[in-house]
Amino acid sequence: MGSRPPKATIDDVANLAGVSVSTVSRVLNNEKYVREAMREKVMHAVKVLRYKPNMHARGLAGEKSHVFGLFFDDPRGDYVSSILYGALKKCDEQDIHLVVEILGQDKASDKIESFLTQLRPDGVILPPPICDNLAVLETLEKQGIPVVRIAPSTHIPSMASVKIDDHAAAYEVAEYIINQGHTDIAIIKGDPEHGGAGERLNGFLSAIKANSIEIGPENIEQGYFSFESGFECAERLFARDDLPTVIFACNDEMASAVISCAAQKGIKIPEDVSVVGFDDAVIASRIWPTLTTVRQPAEEIAIAAVEYLKNIQIDADTDDEGAQPVIVLKHNFVERNSCVAANP
Repeated sequence: MGSRPPKATIDDVANLAGVSVSTVSRVLNNEKYVREAMREKVMHAVKVLRYKPNMHARGLAGEKSHVFGLFFDDPRGDYVSSILYGALKKCDEQDIHLVVEILGQDKASDKIESFLTQLRPDGVILPPPICDNLAVLETLEKQGIPVVRIAPSTHIPSMASVKIDDHAAAYEVAEYIINQGHTDIAIIKGDPEHGGAGERLNGFLSAIKANSIEIGPENIEQGYFSFESGFECAERLFARDDLPTVIFACNDEMASAVISCAAQKGIKIPEDVSVVGFDDAVIASRIWPTLTTVRQPAEEIAIAAVEYLKNIQIDADTDDEGAQPVIVLKHNFVERNSCVAANP
C-alpha cells in the first residue's frame, strides 16, 4: 500500500494562490477588506488542495483558535472539580474548546511551552498554586497570551485575577467562633503554596488578636488542604489532655477529616469539640454533623474567568494594555450543625 499524501498546510494554500499566509488567514476568518479577486484565489486553492484548517494551524496572523487552556497542579478535590465544571459549562455555552492540562510544579514551563506551540490558545486560566508559578507566568507573558489567575498570592498588574476576599471571610469565621463563647481555639492551616491559605490564616488571626485572644503554638497545625493532612493534624490535636473547644480547618476536606478522626476516637462533634471549615464543598452538606463553613463560589469564579477571556477576544481591537482587573466575588457564611456555643 502507498503512503498517504501529506495534508496541505496554510503555506501550501498561500503558495498556490500567490498570496501571503496572513491573507489566507483573513479569508478563512471571513474578515473584511479582502478584495474579492484575492478571496476567490484563496478559496480556489483551498478547494484544489482540499485544505482543512485545524487547531495547530490556528493563531496565525491574528486568527483565533477558539481554545482556552486550564492548567492544574493537582486535579483532585471538590474545589478543583467545581473550577473545572464551571469552566467547562461556560466554554460550552460560548462554543469554546477547553483544553485541560496537568502541569505539576516540575517542568511546568516546558510543558506549557509545548502546549502553546501546538494549540495556540486564545487565553489561559490558572488555579492555585500554578497561578503563582513564576516560570509559567513569564512564559505566558512573553508569548502575549491573556491570562486569568484564580486566587493568586499576589496581583500582577498585567494579568487579571478572580478570587474572593479570603482575609475577610476568615475574619468572619473567627468572629462567629468568638461570639459563640470559644476561647480555646485551634486552627489547621492550608497549603502554604496556595495564596488563599495565607490570607485565611492572616484574616483569622487578625480577628483573634482584635478580640484579645491568644492561640498557643500547640493549637496551630500545618495542613495541606487534603483529607489525609487534616486527619494527621486532628490526631495531634486530639492527643492532648485538654482538647480545644473549637477547630477551624482552612478547607472542608480537612474539616471533614477532623470529624472523621473524632468519630474514631469517641470524641463528639460538636458537643466536645466544634468544627468550622471553608469552601462549602459537596462534602460539607453530606457529612454528619453537617459542616458550618464559608461558601466560596468556585464554579462562579471559573465562569467569571472564562467570561473575562471571552470579552478580551471580543474587544481585542480596542482593549488597552493597562492594569488588568482583580475580580472579587462574594462569599457567604453557612451555619450548620458542626459548631455550637462553648460550654460555660
